[in-house]
Amino acid sequence: MIVNAEVKFPVIQQTPNFILGSIKDPSQLLTVGEQNLKKGCFKNCRIVDSCGNEFRVISARKSKTEKLFRLWNLFPSYRLIKVDIELSESIKLDFDIFNAILKEAKIKVNRGIVVDEYLRTSINNVYAIGDCAEISGNTLPFIAPATFAAKALAKTLLVEPTILNIPNLAVAVKIPTCPTVVCPSLDLAGNWVVEGDAPDFIARFMNAEKTVTGFALTGKAISQKMSLLKDCVAPQLT
Repeated sequence: MIVNAEVKFPVIQQTPNFILGSIKDPSQLLTVGEQNLKKGCFKNCRIVDSCGNEFRVISARKSKTEKLFRLWNLFPSYRLIKVDIELSESIKLDFDIFNAILKEAKIKVNRGIVVDEYLRTSINNVYAIGDCAEISGNTLPFIAPATFAAKALAKTLLVEPTILNIPNLAVAVKIPTCPTVVCPSLDLAGNWVVEGDAPDFIARFMNAEKTVTGFALTGKAISQKMSLLKDCVAPQLT
Protein backbone atom coordinates (compact mmCIF):
# COMPACT_ATOMS: atom_id res chain seq x y z
CA MET A 1 0.00 0.00 0.00
CA ILE A 2 0.98 3.63 -0.39
CA VAL A 3 0.78 5.61 2.85
CA ASN A 4 0.63 9.31 3.67
CA ALA A 5 -0.12 10.34 0.09
CA GLU A 6 -2.87 10.69 -2.46
CA VAL A 7 -1.38 9.72 -5.81
CA LYS A 8 -3.23 10.00 -9.11
CA PHE A 9 -2.15 7.34 -11.61
CA PRO A 10 -0.56 6.93 -14.09
CA VAL A 11 2.78 7.93 -12.59
CA ILE A 12 6.37 8.17 -13.77
CA GLN A 13 8.88 6.42 -11.52
CA GLN A 14 12.30 8.08 -11.50
CA THR A 15 14.85 5.68 -10.03
CA PRO A 16 18.60 6.20 -10.60
CA ASN A 17 19.68 2.56 -10.93
CA PHE A 18 16.53 0.85 -12.17
CA ILE A 19 14.02 1.08 -14.99
CA LEU A 20 12.29 4.41 -15.58
CA GLY A 21 8.82 4.32 -16.98
CA SER A 22 5.10 4.93 -16.90
CA ILE A 23 3.10 2.99 -14.30
CA LYS A 24 -0.63 2.81 -14.98
CA ASP A 25 -2.01 1.64 -11.62
CA PRO A 26 -0.96 0.98 -8.01
CA SER A 27 -0.55 -2.77 -8.53
CA GLN A 28 2.26 -2.18 -11.03
CA LEU A 29 4.12 0.09 -8.63
CA LEU A 30 3.60 -2.01 -5.51
CA THR A 31 4.45 -5.41 -7.04
CA VAL A 32 8.19 -5.78 -7.52
CA GLY A 33 10.87 -8.43 -7.75
CA GLU A 34 12.11 -9.40 -4.28
CA GLN A 35 15.73 -9.12 -5.39
CA ASN A 36 15.07 -5.69 -6.91
CA LEU A 37 13.71 -4.47 -3.57
CA LYS A 38 16.82 -5.80 -1.81
CA LYS A 39 19.06 -4.11 -4.39
CA GLY A 40 17.37 -0.76 -3.74
CA CYS A 41 14.88 -0.19 -6.56
CA PHE A 42 13.16 2.45 -4.39
CA LYS A 43 16.38 4.06 -3.15
CA ASN A 44 16.52 7.77 -4.06
CA CYS A 45 13.29 7.19 -5.97
CA ARG A 46 10.89 9.94 -6.95
CA ILE A 47 7.39 9.51 -8.34
CA VAL A 48 5.57 12.07 -10.47
CA ASP A 49 1.84 11.58 -10.89
CA SER A 50 -0.48 12.67 -13.68
CA CYS A 51 -1.46 15.85 -11.79
CA GLY A 52 2.15 17.03 -11.70
CA ASN A 53 2.74 16.15 -8.05
CA GLU A 54 6.19 14.84 -7.16
CA PHE A 55 6.72 12.49 -4.21
CA ARG A 56 9.95 11.16 -2.67
CA VAL A 57 9.97 7.57 -1.45
CA ILE A 58 10.86 7.73 2.25
CA SER A 59 10.75 3.98 2.86
CA ALA A 60 9.83 0.75 1.09
CA ARG A 61 9.39 -2.62 2.76
CA LYS A 62 7.91 -6.02 2.09
CA SER A 63 4.21 -6.02 2.94
CA LYS A 64 3.20 -8.09 5.95
CA THR A 65 -0.50 -8.03 5.14
CA GLU A 66 -0.51 -9.14 1.51
CA LYS A 67 1.09 -12.06 -0.24
CA LEU A 68 1.46 -12.55 -3.96
CA PHE A 69 1.35 -16.16 -5.12
CA ARG A 70 2.77 -16.64 -8.59
CA LEU A 71 4.59 -19.44 -10.39
CA TRP A 72 7.67 -17.26 -9.99
CA ASN A 73 7.56 -18.03 -6.25
CA LEU A 74 9.34 -21.24 -7.20
CA PHE A 75 12.29 -19.16 -8.41
CA PRO A 76 13.69 -17.05 -5.53
CA SER A 77 15.69 -14.80 -7.89
CA TYR A 78 12.50 -13.80 -9.72
CA ARG A 79 9.92 -13.94 -6.91
CA LEU A 80 7.34 -11.15 -6.97
CA ILE A 81 6.28 -9.57 -3.71
CA LYS A 82 3.93 -6.88 -2.47
CA VAL A 83 5.52 -3.81 -0.96
CA ASP A 84 4.41 -0.92 1.22
CA ILE A 85 5.96 2.45 0.42
CA GLU A 86 5.85 5.65 2.40
CA LEU A 87 5.90 8.87 0.41
CA SER A 88 6.85 12.41 1.34
CA GLU A 89 4.44 15.30 1.06
CA SER A 90 3.91 16.21 -2.57
CA ILE A 91 5.69 19.00 -4.38
CA LYS A 92 3.63 20.58 -7.15
CA LEU A 93 5.68 20.71 -10.33
CA ASP A 94 5.27 23.68 -12.63
CA PHE A 95 3.55 21.74 -15.43
CA ASP A 96 0.67 24.23 -15.37
CA ILE A 97 2.81 26.97 -16.91
CA PHE A 98 3.97 24.60 -19.65
CA ASN A 99 0.41 23.46 -20.37
CA ALA A 100 -0.81 27.07 -20.36
CA ILE A 101 1.79 28.02 -22.96
CA LEU A 102 0.75 25.11 -25.20
CA LYS A 103 -2.93 25.96 -24.77
CA GLU A 104 -2.37 29.61 -25.58
CA ALA A 105 -0.43 28.62 -28.68
CA LYS A 106 -3.29 26.22 -29.59
CA ILE A 107 -0.91 23.27 -29.87
CA LYS A 108 -2.78 19.97 -29.59
CA VAL A 109 -1.78 17.90 -26.55
CA ASN A 110 -2.96 14.44 -25.53
CA ARG A 111 -0.55 12.12 -23.69
CA GLY A 112 2.18 14.25 -25.23
CA ILE A 113 2.46 16.97 -27.89
CA VAL A 114 0.61 15.42 -30.82
CA VAL A 115 2.67 15.25 -34.04
CA ASP A 116 2.17 13.63 -37.44
CA GLU A 117 4.56 11.42 -39.40
CA TYR A 118 6.56 14.54 -40.34
CA LEU A 119 6.83 15.51 -36.63
CA ARG A 120 4.59 18.54 -37.25
CA THR A 121 2.40 19.80 -34.45
CA SER A 122 -1.06 21.30 -34.98
CA ILE A 123 0.63 24.69 -35.60
CA ASN A 124 2.39 25.36 -38.89
CA ASN A 125 6.20 25.34 -38.70
CA VAL A 126 6.25 24.07 -35.11
CA TYR A 127 7.71 20.60 -34.55
CA ALA A 128 8.26 18.30 -31.55
CA ILE A 129 10.56 15.32 -31.00
CA GLY A 130 11.73 13.22 -28.07
CA ASP A 131 9.91 12.19 -24.89
CA CYS A 132 7.38 15.03 -25.14
CA ALA A 133 6.10 14.02 -28.60
CA GLU A 134 3.13 11.71 -29.16
CA ILE A 135 3.25 9.83 -32.46
CA SER A 136 0.36 7.59 -33.58
CA GLY A 137 -1.00 7.70 -30.05
CA ASN A 138 2.32 6.60 -28.53
CA THR A 139 5.14 8.25 -26.64
CA LEU A 140 8.59 6.76 -27.25
CA PRO A 141 10.85 7.46 -24.25
CA PHE A 142 13.94 5.82 -25.77
CA ILE A 143 17.14 7.23 -27.23
CA ALA A 144 16.94 5.48 -30.61
CA PRO A 145 13.50 6.86 -31.70
CA ALA A 146 14.63 10.38 -30.73
CA THR A 147 17.77 9.93 -32.85
CA PHE A 148 15.77 8.80 -35.88
CA ALA A 149 13.35 11.70 -35.31
CA ALA A 150 16.19 14.25 -35.13
CA LYS A 151 17.66 13.00 -38.42
CA ALA A 152 14.27 13.05 -40.17
CA LEU A 153 13.45 16.53 -38.87
CA ALA A 154 16.87 17.87 -39.89
CA LYS A 155 16.27 16.63 -43.42
CA THR A 156 12.77 18.15 -43.42
CA LEU A 157 14.08 21.55 -42.34
CA LEU A 158 17.16 21.61 -44.56
CA VAL A 159 16.41 19.49 -47.63
CA GLU A 160 12.87 18.18 -48.21
CA PRO A 161 9.85 16.98 -46.20
CA THR A 162 10.82 13.61 -44.75
CA ILE A 163 8.56 11.06 -43.08
CA LEU A 164 9.83 9.57 -39.84
CA ASN A 165 10.58 5.87 -40.31
CA ILE A 166 11.45 3.93 -37.18
CA PRO A 167 12.64 0.33 -37.60
CA ASN A 168 11.84 -2.33 -35.05
CA LEU A 169 13.93 -1.58 -31.99
CA ALA A 170 14.90 -4.16 -29.39
CA VAL A 171 15.51 -2.26 -26.15
CA ALA A 172 17.42 -3.87 -23.29
CA VAL A 173 15.68 -3.15 -19.98
CA LYS A 174 17.92 -2.63 -16.94
CA ILE A 175 16.63 -5.30 -14.58
CA PRO A 176 19.71 -6.82 -12.89
CA THR A 177 18.00 -10.00 -11.71
CA CYS A 178 16.24 -10.85 -14.98
CA PRO A 179 17.61 -10.07 -18.48
CA THR A 180 14.78 -8.43 -20.42
CA VAL A 181 14.41 -7.16 -24.00
CA VAL A 182 11.35 -5.35 -25.35
CA CYS A 183 10.36 -4.26 -28.84
CA PRO A 184 7.47 -1.81 -28.33
CA SER A 185 4.45 -2.10 -30.59
CA LEU A 186 2.79 1.07 -31.85
CA ASP A 187 -0.48 -0.75 -32.46
CA LEU A 188 -3.07 0.26 -29.88
CA ALA A 189 -5.35 -2.72 -30.60
CA GLY A 190 -4.23 -6.31 -30.20
CA ASN A 191 -3.34 -9.04 -27.73
CA TRP A 192 -0.26 -10.46 -26.05
CA VAL A 193 0.49 -14.15 -26.66
CA VAL A 194 2.88 -15.53 -24.04
CA GLU A 195 4.77 -18.82 -24.06
CA GLY A 196 7.56 -20.38 -22.01
CA ASP A 197 8.28 -21.22 -18.40
CA ALA A 198 9.52 -18.84 -15.73
CA PRO A 199 11.83 -17.07 -15.94
CA ASP A 200 12.24 -17.61 -19.71
CA PHE A 201 9.24 -16.05 -21.45
CA ILE A 202 8.52 -15.06 -25.05
CA ALA A 203 5.62 -12.61 -25.42
CA ARG A 204 4.42 -11.53 -28.88
CA PHE A 205 2.02 -8.65 -29.48
CA MET A 206 -0.46 -9.65 -32.23
CA ASN A 207 -2.49 -6.93 -33.96
CA ALA A 208 -6.00 -7.29 -35.37
CA GLU A 209 -4.55 -8.95 -38.50
CA LYS A 210 -2.73 -11.52 -36.33
CA THR A 211 0.62 -10.01 -37.27
CA VAL A 212 3.47 -9.69 -34.78
CA THR A 213 4.12 -5.97 -34.20
CA GLY A 214 6.05 -6.13 -30.93
CA PHE A 215 7.53 -8.54 -28.42
CA ALA A 216 9.11 -8.95 -25.00
CA LEU A 217 11.71 -11.52 -23.93
CA THR A 218 12.99 -12.50 -20.50
CA GLY A 219 15.72 -14.78 -19.16
CA LYS A 220 17.32 -17.16 -21.66
CA ALA A 221 14.62 -16.28 -24.21
CA ILE A 222 16.50 -13.05 -25.04
CA SER A 223 18.59 -15.24 -27.38
CA GLN A 224 15.53 -15.19 -29.71
CA LYS A 225 15.84 -11.42 -30.25
CA MET A 226 17.19 -11.47 -33.82
CA SER A 227 14.72 -14.11 -34.97
CA LEU A 228 11.75 -12.14 -33.63
CA LEU A 229 13.04 -8.89 -35.09
CA LYS A 230 12.88 -10.52 -38.54
CA ASP A 231 9.29 -11.66 -37.96
CA CYS A 232 8.11 -8.37 -36.47
CA VAL A 233 6.38 -5.86 -38.78
CA ALA A 234 7.95 -2.38 -38.60
CA PRO A 235 5.69 0.30 -37.08
CA GLN A 236 3.62 2.48 -39.40
CA LEU A 237 3.34 6.07 -38.27
CA THR A 238 0.28 8.10 -39.19
